[in-house]
Amino acid sequence: MNLRTDYEGAENDCLKKMYELKFCSSFDVYMHIAAISCLSLLLLV
Repeated sequence: MNLRTDYEGAENDCLKKMYELKFCSSFDVYMHIAAISCLSLLLLV
């Protein structure tokens, strides 16, 4: 059990919550676009 990774994981969760609160709509749209373009690139290759 690594305390460092547990702490980093908690820090990442906190950052995600901050992003969701501040940029919920625009950030979600951006992430959807990025995911879709990434999937289409994988399908093309």
